[in-house]
Amino acid sequence: MIGARLIALSSPRNCEKNPEPYTPSILNIAGMGGRTGHRCHPIAQGQRVQVFGQAVQDPNAPPPAISSAAYNGTTLKIKGSNFGPAPRVLLNGSDVTRDVKSESVSVIKVKGDMAALGVVSGMNTVQVVNVFNVGSNTVAFSVP
Repeated sequence: MIGARLIALSSPRNCEKNPEPYTPSILNIAGMGGRTGHRCHPIAQGQRVQVFGQAVQDPNAPPPAISSAAYNGTTLKIKGSNFGPAPRVLLNGSDVTRDVKSESVSVIKVKGDMAALGVVSGMNTVQVVNVFNVGSNTVAFSVP
């Protein structure tokens, strides 16, 4: 997840800029899945953060918004904005988050055949829900 934030207890071993052991910090993951490294920043006193598992998102962030959705027989590709960390995906009202294979703040890919995902011939709907349980607009897409 690009731009994801993870809460951690940092010590001098995992955050050279924070000399106090076990000080709560936010780790900004610089690349997809954190593979490209991180930077440590102390949490300001009184700063509000909400933790769901390890994902953290600013509670004042704009809600998720879907601009398009398309299914090609194996992958549902959802484009939009503000998906945030660890978004849930509702397809025809059913949660298919377990089938999400890649995600970023603007694109989510859900893999599976029609039966596994619950895709039907004709009109289908998709919605993205962020970690604060705020849902995006619902977008309809057609499958022949």
